Amino acid sequence: MQWPVVRNMKKLYFIILSLVFFSCENQLELSGNWVIIEMAHSGEKVYPQTESEQITISVSPIGYEGSEKIKFNIGDSTVTFPGFQSDILKSRFSIRGDSIFFRALTENAADEKNSELTRKTFLGDFKIIRELRKENIRLKSKLTIIRLINEEYLFDKRLDDILR
Repeated sequence: MQWPVVRNMKKLYFIILSLVFFSCENQLELSGNWVIIEMAHSGEKVYPQTESEQITISVSPIGYEGSEKIKFNIGDSTVTFPGFQSDILKSRFSIRGDSIFFRALTENAADEKNSELTRKTFLGDFKIIRELRKENIRLKSKLTIIRLINEEYLFDKRLDDILR
């Protein structure tokens, strides 16, 4: 014979574990670099090419050499976008539900280091669309669609392939 309290505790424990499991599965971890697989703006395929006076050294996963990346910094809610024949664009972001909002860091929108196409493509409101594989996401606005893959996943996958 079980005590009614014990039986209810088992049910409560099961419910709590289920909620924790399902809520963890739905968490989107944006922190870090996301490689741009493909993108389109105003119905045309486009791909950024950053031109900067600063020298940067970056390591890319095999098969994605020279690919541009979007870097999310969760700590200060900033994101770094590649440029279209221009310098990188730093922005702020906020997430609400399945939407992400990108805003310029400063009100000086006429910054000469960034092209108008860079700003039109990346700044604004996007819907986050999760793909079947958790390492892939799409960001979709009224004019722009961006398909991304998590760079850390690519490195981990390559390391697993090497160690097998």
